[in-house]
Amino acid sequence: MLCLIARKHRLLSATGASIRQLGVVFLLNPAQTYADTIVELAKAVIIRSNKMGIQDWSDDIILVDLPSEPQIGDELKTLTEIVRDRGDCDVVLDFSSVDIVTSSSLSALLKLRKLLNDCGHNFVFCNVAAATKSIFTVTGIDGVFEFADDKFVALAGLQTVNSQ
Repeated sequence: MLCLIARKHRLLSATGASIRQLGVVFLLNPAQTYADTIVELAKAVIIRSNKMGIQDWSDDIILVDLPSEPQIGDELKTLTEIVRDRGDCDVVLDFSSVDIVTSSSLSALLKLRKLLNDCGHNFVFCNVAAATKSIFTVTGIDGVFEFADDKFVALAGLQTVNSQ
């Protein structure tokens, strides 16, 4: 079997996803054509991008629709990799689907905040339910993060800051 990592990597780079983000490796066997492999890869990219709530809102803002636990951890890990690779973006996290935040997710959020702050970029939470916000308050880290009522207020605030 022949592994198509180099061709796959180029194709995935064009879609904005990486091999690590997709978590799949396609192997070409003698019965499978290159075209079949590319079709399977394109389907995997579409499926993965539909599952992920990470999107480029603009050249310098990433908008993330967080899933509920336990998927938050995976989403934050992927987001951290993207921010580390780009290094030039602000991030808005939409908590609309989040009911509870675990300690491991809090840790990932703090690490992401540090990464963004070290680069001089903003990190804004929006649509945080009162019960979820109380988790930040009880742990004493509510003052560390910036909160906005909804994603439109958060995005408008960041675009205003970035235009200055």
